[in-house]
Amino acid sequence: MTDRIFRIFNPGEPKGDPVEKRRAQLRRAQQSYRDRKDKYTKALEAELARSRKSEAGLTFQIEQLRVKVQKLASLLSQNGISLPPDFDNEEQLHDDVPRIDSSPLTTRGQPQIAEGFLSSTDSTSPESVTDQGAIFNSGNRTLRQYSSRIFSRHHEPQVPVPTRTVQDEPGDRTRLAELDPTQVGMEFVLALERPCLNHLHGNPKKPLEPHGHALTTTVQLQASLSLPPIDPKNPVPPSYHNAPAAVLDRLLNLAPSVSPDGDVTPIQAWHFIRRQPQFGYFEVQRLNRLAERLREAAKCHGFGAAVQTGIFESAVREILHPLAITAA
Repeated sequence: MTDRIFRIFNPGEPKGDPVEKRRAQLRRAQQSYRDRKDKYTKALEAELARSRKSEAGLTFQIEQLRVKVQKLASLLSQNGISLPPDFDNEEQLHDDVPRIDSSPLTTRGQPQIAEGFLSSTDSTSPESVTDQGAIFNSGNRTLRQYSSRIFSRHHEPQVPVPTRTVQDEPGDRTRLAELDPTQVGMEFVLALERPCLNHLHGNPKKPLEPHGHALTTTVQLQASLSLPPIDPKNPVPPSYHNAPAAVLDRLLNLAPSVSPDGDVTPIQAWHFIRRQPQFGYFEVQRLNRLAERLREAAKCHGFGAAVQTGIFESAVREILHPLAITAA
């Protein structure tokens, strides 16, 4: 006698559709894959935030130790103790700060732009780079000295701040050569990321899902300085005035490849503007107008604000290079 058990045949039972069963299996597999991917992305975002926070702390400690070493070296010199010849090597002391990459501006799906404003104005000669560097090395002022947000002070709720004199705030005719380019870049990028402030931290009802904004400067700045989350009901850009300059440089160097095809991220936009030969001669009011125009045109596709390339080209040509319109 066989030990196999056969299922009783029921002629009234509906027959299962093999195609529908296969579709159900595929849906379950796809859902399982999405769940694993979301958890993995969330873990990567958390790890990136921890790394940026650790980097900010280490950079701050390095700056403090550097100041102490300089003071000790000064005391030794005052007491007639000579220092080793290679002790005061400024090139080695400051070589740990990476500079902003000057690679050409590209967007996903557009590795090269053969024609158009972005390609025609993005070439800088060694002479122009040298002249621009000389401009920025001649007694720059920083936005920390002004204690104001030059790109958003006309369109944000006024926050009480210590009393300032008129000289403490840059005028509309102030040229960018008189300011710290890193500080100006932070202002510019944070202004363009404002459309994402009310949903920056994702859906609070689904905390395990990634919010998709881990590579934005706003989120990285919050993680680096351990700032509280942004209130969606009253979104205000984070303050960066306590961040070391090296951290700000690295934040401005975040990978800009998360934008959709044909779009320009705020960091890409700033890198392009920063490389212009006339950058030091641009007026604050023009950069302010450009930030407002791009902020109005910026849209978030789930991975941070981005502006269409055509809109960006037109705005830069009209506001920063008005003479290029008639010449085109």
